[in-house]
Amino acid sequence: MIPYATIPAEIWLARTARLEGAWRLTQTDDPRDTAWHDRLLRVLLRRPWILALLIAAAVVAIFVALLIIGPPGGRH
Repeated sequence: MIPYATIPAEIWLARTARLEGAWRLTQTDDPRDTAWHDRLLRVLLRRPWILALLIAAAVVAIFVALLIIGPPGGRH
């Protein structure tokens, strides 16, 4: 990430009141809690070790795929 590149997004989020309120780790009456990705996020935030394992597995899978594909331009 480019240093300070997130500042414009953070300003926009603050202006549109998207950062207000507490983390919703349990189901609430908030309409934003109905999407599938919100339920998944709550599960992962309550169980950070599962999130860490998923991230580690994704990194391993990406590197294995890159090693299988090989170097850019093919082999000489």
